[in-house]
Amino acid sequence: MAGSPLANMKAGAKTFIDIIDESTDGSPDGNIGSGSRIGIVSFADTATVNTQLITSVDALKSAVDSLTAGGATNHADAFAKATQLFDPTSANAKVIVMFTDGKTTVGPPAAPVAAAARASGVIIYCIGLIGSDGIDVSVLNDWATDPDASHVAVTPDDADLEELFKDLAANISKTGATDIVIDEMVSPDFSITSVIPPQQKAPP
Repeated sequence: MAGSPLANMKAGAKTFIDIIDESTDGSPDGNIGSGSRIGIVSFADTATVNTQLITSVDALKSAVDSLTAGGATNHADAFAKATQLFDPTSANAKVIVMFTDGKTTVGPPAAPVAAAARASGVIIYCIGLIGSDGIDVSVLNDWATDPDASHVAVTPDDADLEELFKDLAANISKTGATDIVIDEMVSPDFSITSVIPPQQKAPP
């Protein structure tokens, strides 16, 4: 990941955070809304939780900027640490975006850990950037949620990474309807006694 791949991953990840910020509450206000949160896990020989699931855009971008390249590639621990961030009792959608530039070099196979996460309701996207170790696309397909065509992306050119993040963020974070107007004709046999505006449910 050293050099250009890491720089482009950081730029792409920060674009991803910005898109989630705007799409969740309709405004790039520096705070992810609608009960959505993002956490960051980095991995080499082992995985590290760089941030818990939080809403602060500044804190998330600071964590991204602090990432460095080095060490081995432990995908199993990365999936395990990421899955542990989720509250299993929450009804919110749970999504992992796995970004990797190479094959597993240390730790147990990641497939059973990814499968357990999917079985618990976690949606997994895999983005592969071909590095010195190459990318085993069949493994990414195995880890990711089906269908592979919409959950796996491999790019031979790391300059394309930021655009991939934009597309991914747009797909997994859909802006809810706002400024809804209900226009209904009421029969003379009925009368409206009160109108209670809808309330947004508090995040779990």
